[in-house]
Amino acid sequence: MGLLSLQTFILLLELGRERVRMGKPFLFAMEEPELHIPPGMQRRLISQAVSIADQTICTSHSPRVAAYYPATSVQILDRGTESLAATPMLATPLEDSATNARRKLFLDDRARIVEALMYHRMLIPEGRSEYEWFRLLSDVLETAEMVPEDADADTPAFGTVVGVVPTHDGAIADVYDALRILRRGLVPLVDGDAAGAEKVDQLRASHATPKIILRWRDDWTMEDVIGWILEGEESDALTELRDRINCDFESIDELVDLFKVKTGVGRLKTDYLAYEEVASVIGRLPGCRARAAALLEAVTLATLRREEGCDLVHRDEDHSVPNSTVLRLQP
Repeated sequence: MGLLSLQTFILLLELGRERVRMGKPFLFAMEEPELHIPPGMQRRLISQAVSIADQTICTSHSPRVAAYYPATSVQILDRGTESLAATPMLATPLEDSATNARRKLFLDDRARIVEALMYHRMLIPEGRSEYEWFRLLSDVLETAEMVPEDADADTPAFGTVVGVVPTHDGAIADVYDALRILRRGLVPLVDGDAAGAEKVDQLRASHATPKIILRWRDDWTMEDVIGWILEGEESDALTELRDRINCDFESIDELVDLFKVKTGVGRLKTDYLAYEEVASVIGRLPGCRARAAALLEAVTLATLRREEGCDLVHRDEDHSVPNSTVLRLQP
C-alpha cells in the first residue's frame, strides 16, 4: 500500500509538470499525504507539489506536513455542536512589532503548536521548560515496562488527551490570546507564586476569559513538582542523579534549586540533557513513576473538569469567579 501511494503521488506530480509545461493550470488536492509515506519523504513531496502547482489544498493529521505551510496558510478545523469552523492559524503575516513569544509560536514552534491543537485539550504552561518536563514525563510513562498499580484505567492517558504548548518568555496571556480564536479547550497553567497570581489577572483581562485556570500549590513551580516526584524514591534517585548530572548537590532540594537557576555557571534551567537524565531516573524507579502518573492523571482530570475525587486537585474558592474556575494542583 505504501509503495502504491508513493507511486500515485509521483505520477500526479509528473502530470502536473506536464500541464505546467503546456501552459495549463494545475491545482493539486491532497488528503492526508503522509499516509503510507516515510516521515523523511513527506515534506519533500509536499515541497515538490507546492513548487509545481498553482495552488495546493492539503488535509493532514501530521504536524510536520501541516507546519510546512506558513501559519497564514494553515486552517484549523474545529467541530462544534452545530457547525464546523475553519480559522486561519494566523490571519495576517506577523508585523515587525510582534512579540518574541508570538514569533516563536508561529515560526519556530509551529509544528509543536499544530500538534498541540490536535488534542482534546491544550495546556498552556508558563514556559518552555514546563513543556519539556511534561513531554518527558508523558514519554517515560508510555514506554515504562510496568504501569503503576494505582493508575486509574478509566482515566484517559495524559498523552492521548492533552497537548502542551511551548510558551516563551513567560508570556502565557499573550499565547492564550493568540490561540483562543483557533479552538476551544485551552487551559493555562501558572506557578503558585505571586507572579503566577498576576498572570491569572492578565488571563482574566482577555477578551475571552479561560473557563479553567490551573495553578500549582502555593510557592511551587514545575521544578518543585519534579522534586516531589523524585522524592518518591529519594535515596535511589539521588544516588543515580549524582552519577548522571555534572553538578554538586547533596539533596533533591538542592537539585531543584539548580533547575530554577536561569543564568550563570551551574544553571540547569535550560539544560535539557539534564532534564532527560531526570526523566530516565523517574521512569526506572517505581515510586517516582507512580508519582509522575498521579500528577499527569490529576492534570488530565482537571483539564476535563472531572477532578471530583482526585486528591491532587482542589478548587481555589478565593480566586474562582462565576465564568472562570481556578483549580490548584497540590501534590
